Amino acid sequence: MYNIIMLNFDKIPTATLQQKKAALVNGHIIMYEPDNVKKAIIEYEWRLKRYRPKVPIEGPLRVEITWMFGTKTKKKHLAPRIERPDLDNMAKLLLDRMTKLGFWKDDSQIVDLTLRKAWGSSSCVSITYEEITNG
Repeated sequence: MYNIIMLNFDKIPTATLQQKKAALVNGHIIMYEPDNVKKAIIEYEWRLKRYRPKVPIEGPLRVEITWMFGTKTKKKHLAPRIERPDLDNMAKLLLDRMTKLGFWKDDSQIVDLTLRKAWGSSSCVSITYEEITNG
């Protein structure tokens, strides 16, 4: 059974986990998330919470994610978006949030992953996921 989530945004968060920072505190290196990354995490969690299942999926998963970046230029609609941020980095932040919220036990369960980013009439993220069964 497919599970479909549509997250609408005024502007899609473009911060990624690769933007973590390091600081030296009392002789130790401390990694931290800058404000723009924290804000992206909060935005995704806030929108995803209402869709989380009662019980996390435990089997292998197929996941498809499409980021549509809003533009007023109709000529661009559905055209690939080749600007930053990198697609794989955007996926990491979103999939980590879904794991934390209990959509599945661990993101290592994802065995089939399709990612896209394109221009659209509005900014949204479409997520489809399903447990893969034998037969």
